[in-house]
Amino acid sequence: MRSCRHSGTLDDERKFQTICYEVRLSAGFLIAGACQTLRDREIEALHELSHDNEIVIKKADKGGATVVLDREEYLNENNRQLADPEVYERLSYDPKFDIAREIKVILEDAKEKLIIDQDLFDFLTIKFPITPEIYILPKIHKSVVHPPGRPIVSGSDCIGVFLDKILNPIAGSAESLCDTTDFLEKIYGISIVGEVILASFDVTSHYTSIDHNRGLEAINKKLLSTQYSPEAREFIIQLLRLVLTRNYFLFGDSFYLQLRGTANMAPANVVMSVLEEDFVYVSHHFGLVAAWWRYIDEVFLIWTGTEDLLHDFHKYLNTIDDTIKFTLVHSKTDIQFLDVNEKD
Repeated sequence: MRSCRHSGTLDDERKFQTICYEVRLSAGFLIAGACQTLRDREIEALHELSHDNEIVIKKADKGGATVVLDREEYLNENNRQLADPEVYERLSYDPKFDIAREIKVILEDAKEKLIIDQDLFDFLTIKFPITPEIYILPKIHKSVVHPPGRPIVSGSDCIGVFLDKILNPIAGSAESLCDTTDFLEKIYGISIVGEVILASFDVTSHYTSIDHNRGLEAINKKLLSTQYSPEAREFIIQLLRLVLTRNYFLFGDSFYLQLRGTANMAPANVVMSVLEEDFVYVSHHFGLVAAWWRYIDEVFLIWTGTEDLLHDFHKYLNTIDDTIKFTLVHSKTDIQFLDVNEKD
């Protein structure tokens, strides 16, 4: 079975340099593009669709589907989310050069303390800042007709790539899912005797619900379990704090600052992993869970108790954190999870 976990353990002195090398090595493959799998007629059709100004083509939030959206509806969903004053604040200017200078100060300090070398300093330094933009991935597993969207902020700077490389190995757990295929392998390998309830928990707007301080606390806790030195951990937290609190983007002709949450999957994954360890697995409710598998912010579980006890578990989960709230869907026969319809 495939694993999301990082393989191997590296000495502290080699960790940053190895990550830097791996990121640079893989970047060329990512930029070069994926393997050609479409037929000529399909490519031609996609080319024609891409020039239709009345539609927007996006990858589905989960699964592997490609979604064609009405442009006006797509823009309305963006505007609906950006109108939330607790999550977004409109800015009067583009702060990209200010942020680049702040990052350089952190990098210079780390280089002076010998936490990073010159090569990594050069790699992480943002020489030509690019204004990030926001887009949304349609959640067609929630609704096919009017799908809500998961906001994603595009970013091409090496800081984000570097932090993902640091966080991804500590973000997962034995119960984490890599993708739909991983889920199918797990579910087909399990055998349940007796009556059970199929259920899923989904965090409401997880990417925009994470409190920055709590997110940093969760990440710092995970970093304490690694081989990183205290100085290296502080350097990582400094970069993360800046990335989280200075996360801004362009939409239309306006700049916005994200006041809460994260634009990246790795920090969101870490927060969920710590929540599971501190509150879920140790709960007495978990004794009735025959299977618990999570893909980022969505959980599939097989419940061996009654419906009333499942609802009690759901209520308990929603008391853990003021900003992280779960929705519950359950059935004794079948349930939709990711892009799979699972049957008992």
